Amino acid sequence: MSTNYKPLKDLSYKKVKKLCPEIGFVKTSSASNKWREVMQLGENYMHFYEYDNKITEFTRYGSNRVAEMLELIQDRLETDVCDEYSDEYEQMHLENLTEEERKEFLGEPS
Repeated sequence: MSTNYKPLKDLSYKKVKKLCPEIGFVKTSSASNKWREVMQLGENYMHFYEYDNKITEFTRYGSNRVAEMLELIQDRLETDVCDEYSDEYEQMHLENLTEEERKEFLGEPS
């Protein structure tokens, strides 16, 4: 099982690394992301996605417990992070769709 998360504003990779030094950034052999692709705190991992040097989304896979990692990011970078089950997440998703994609997503006629 996985859960997706989005910060309410895009986060600077360099700022996250500077303000949250206890979070490690790990590069896997198949990484296409120049800033690496996995964040680690203790035994827990969370994938992240970046665009234009900004972290735009996180994904937790399996039994990883990422609450502490997310709390560090939220507190130190002063932004909320919402999960895919929240109204805020859906609203952000809808805002990034074209009008046609939005209608299809909502099941409205074209």
